[in-house]
Amino acid sequence: MNRIQRAILFITAFTLIVMLLFPPYKVQLPNDFVANQGYKFIFSPHINGVYKLAFDPVLLLVQSLIVISVGGILFLALKSK
Repeated sequence: MNRIQRAILFITAFTLIVMLLFPPYKVQLPNDFVANQGYKFIFSPHINGVYKLAFDPVLLLVQSLIVISVGGILFLALKSK
């Protein structure tokens, strides 16, 4: 493993940790409309006015898979010969 690969692994791991600390949230309104509420710190209160915020695991999974895929492709593409 060369220096660039180590940097890619570090950046990928750091990005995943930040994504887990600030996951995406959504809110379900009374008319069954789901609205994204952005990203919030995982230990912050999950109340937005009168609506309770819900963690969005599907969006977090998709984002994580994209970050892991891009990091893996870069890791393999930049290996030493």
